[in-house]
Amino acid sequence: MRKLLLALLVAASLVPCASNAAIGVLGTPANQNDNTSYTAVAGSNRVVVTTAWSRRTGATSLNNVVWNSITRSPETTGNDAAGNDRSGTGIAIFKESEIGGASNMNLVWVTDSPASAGQMPITVGDVDQTTTVRSSASANDVTTGNPTTAVITISATAGDQILCVYVNRNGATYTVNNGFTSLGTGTNGDGGRYLYLSKIAAGSNDNCSVTQNVSDAWQGSAVVLVPFSGGGGGTIINPLAGGGGAAARPVTFNWMPAANDDEFLLRANQ
Repeated sequence: MRKLLLALLVAASLVPCASNAAIGVLGTPANQNDNTSYTAVAGSNRVVVTTAWSRRTGATSLNNVVWNSITRSPETTGNDAAGNDRSGTGIAIFKESEIGGASNMNLVWVTDSPASAGQMPITVGDVDQTTTVRSSASANDVTTGNPTTAVITISATAGDQILCVYVNRNGATYTVNNGFTSLGTGTNGDGGRYLYLSKIAAGSNDNCSVTQNVSDAWQGSAVVLVPFSGGGGGTIINPLAGGGGAAARPVTFNWMPAANDDEFLLRANQ
């Protein structure tokens, strides 16, 4: 009887969970300066991805990122190694358990105090929290030629979220290739251009690629995020919530066997 009554209650308020959630960028990311406050966008199974660039006379690469009192080493970083006036990029990731409130996001470069630097923190939802990164890479080219195609070779599976950051030494026009979308671009303090790209992998032709209409060096970094894969369970809309104009709170659950077959336990997280 207890099983039947609870089953009817659950059936009336249950919203099933898909076994594979749709990964994707949450909100509208914005360019921002180093050591600027960032608040993650609301969502579930999130990561915050810091995509960063710098320009400096001499070699530089991203050493770490500090946010919410957590110091995180980059997944990938590099610089164009083209003598003076160099470009550098890097990408670091904070998982759901590390996401707090508004806090300054501080970039620390191997050779700090670059001539100019910036970042685009990006909140991505429904990312696997165990195997978060499928692959990451940095690449650069100092080959002359006009136009120059800047390619970062990565490994991705269909449905993955790909994020890329580029910087060059000349604020030239550019063409984005391979179906990527620009999240933002601009020129830095000494005339170079930075560019952030996003794409849900199709399973082929997924390398980050930009054609820049200038004969100049470039540097870029990319990361591939794995979609969250949920197990059995679902969401119950709490019937006690919502009073006084408050929204009902979803409760995710998993079934757990109890001591005998007349009872079971409901483990909830809200």
